[in-house]
Amino acid sequence: MKQKASKTKRIKYDDVYMINPLIDVAFKKIFGVEANSDILISLLNSIVSEEDQISEIEILNPYNERNFKKDKLSILDVKARNKHTGTYFLVEMQLADELDYHKRGLYGWARVYSNQIGARGKYRDLKRTIAIHILNFTAIDYEKEKGWSVHAPNKYHHRFVLLDKDTHVGGFKDIEIHTIELSKYAERDVEDIYEVVGKAKEMLDKWVAILTKYALLDPKRLPKALSLPEMKKALQVMKELQMTNVEREIYESHLAFWRFEDSAFEKKRQDAMEQGREEGIAEGMEQGIAIGKAEGKAEGIAQGKEEGLAIGKEEGIAMGKAVGKEEGRAEGEREKALSIAKHLLSIGLDHRKVSEATGLSESDVKALVVD
Repeated sequence: MKQKASKTKRIKYDDVYMINPLIDVAFKKIFGVEANSDILISLLNSIVSEEDQISEIEILNPYNERNFKKDKLSILDVKARNKHTGTYFLVEMQLADELDYHKRGLYGWARVYSNQIGARGKYRDLKRTIAIHILNFTAIDYEKEKGWSVHAPNKYHHRFVLLDKDTHVGGFKDIEIHTIELSKYAERDVEDIYEVVGKAKEMLDKWVAILTKYALLDPKRLPKALSLPEMKKALQVMKELQMTNVEREIYESHLAFWRFEDSAFEKKRQDAMEQGREEGIAEGMEQGIAIGKAEGKAEGIAQGKEEGLAIGKEEGIAMGKAVGKEEGRAEGEREKALSIAKHLLSIGLDHRKVSEATGLSESDVKALVVD
């Protein structure tokens, strides 16, 4: 018994509902079919370097509804090969952040690379493989990685290759991974279409504008910067895109999953910000108290030292005066005794009697005689 063909349902192009090309099902149906290979080539050429530019491409896993009916939340990718150089391309669209994104991304590249040859294949037949991850979240966070020598938080396109750590000489040239972080270039709730298009200088900037501001663009009235044949075609495909009931169901499930993940992530971000704010206030108070104590102690020591010096100086002056007065009195009494001793000697008294009369020692009296 033959199965009934899935009915096709047109998704209307209007202000209320517009197909979202960032949902992987839609992305693959737009870029992952042979009829739209020119669109895929334009997108890839805006990302890869001059040496990897493409003129003809073969899509290795063309869009096929039957391939993903069973797993409605699987991540769909586009695999392609440069017909002239043999270079393989893996293009993934991913909206929701995940814990092991970097590991899964590397694993995806490795599978495409290793699957080029079978069990009896030869290593020399392996071709250069480039993975391209189009992301709607921050994967390269310059704010968290404080040890990096370069700080470029708004850089949205990164090209990763293997280099020697000391000399930066390249090696193992078959591996290359690109990340395109859409949110770094065009914040949906911050910039409007004119702001996004206004800063579109490179081809990749223009494609990012198409992918992020699709709902505000009409293929018949595009801004001059975006009025290119491939981009007009991409928007026209989005406008006229038709889906079967099964495709629509898969699209809606992926869209709902992304919205759920996006909301959950935003809530976690807001909670973390609030917790950080509260912890920051508490830590600031604690640090303020500690600093206040330290400054108060230092100020107290300085003030105490100053007051101590003043008191010490005052007491020293008083003590000096007393000692000086006492020494002056003693000196005066000695001078008086010496004067009396001289007089007694002059009238003929002997040394012993003069010493007894004045309190001077006999040696002091004898010294007067010598003088």
